[in-house]
Amino acid sequence: MSPNCTTNSLLFSSGAVISYGGNRFINVPTILQVDGVSLIETVRNNEISRTTRFKVYHGDGVLLATVVGTCLFCTEEGMKAGLEMRYPSRATVCIIDGRIVFEVRRIAAAVLSITAELFSPAGLLIRSTSTVPFAIFGPDGTQLAATAVTDKRIRKTQLGYSVTDNGRIVAIGESSLG
Repeated sequence: MSPNCTTNSLLFSSGAVISYGGNRFINVPTILQVDGVSLIETVRNNEISRTTRFKVYHGDGVLLATVVGTCLFCTEEGMKAGLEMRYPSRATVCIIDGRIVFEVRRIAAAVLSITAELFSPAGLLIRSTSTVPFAIFGPDGTQLAATAVTDKRIRKTQLGYSVTDNGRIVAIGESSLG
């Protein structure tokens, strides 16, 4: 299948639900922000739909790529690192060195599920997988913070997860949009 096939499309309406870190986000433009840098966002695709945007950093803080929907925009470093995209049924997967960096899976017409292991520019690893709902690890691999908050529905806020103080503070659902 082509990555542009509607089956693999990551387009969704503004009222769609994005599951990430064990919680559900509705009308939240920034799903994950670390020390002021947005790593997972929803962005306008056209007048009626939105899609996801990820920033992919290497563990040393070098920006490797930006992924918008199913499109990969690599930096020179990202091309050297061998960053690649795959499009299994109803999903978009970003891989580096055989390791899944993130996966966006369409669960239903208006529901996306995201799992990710993303580095921040400061080298923090933010992990949200089926076994680890949401945790932050320092450059040396030490766990700095985690959240046990799950099954929460966050609506109409500017930020979903906000990680600050170099990975030591995690807030969920800050800055209400009204």
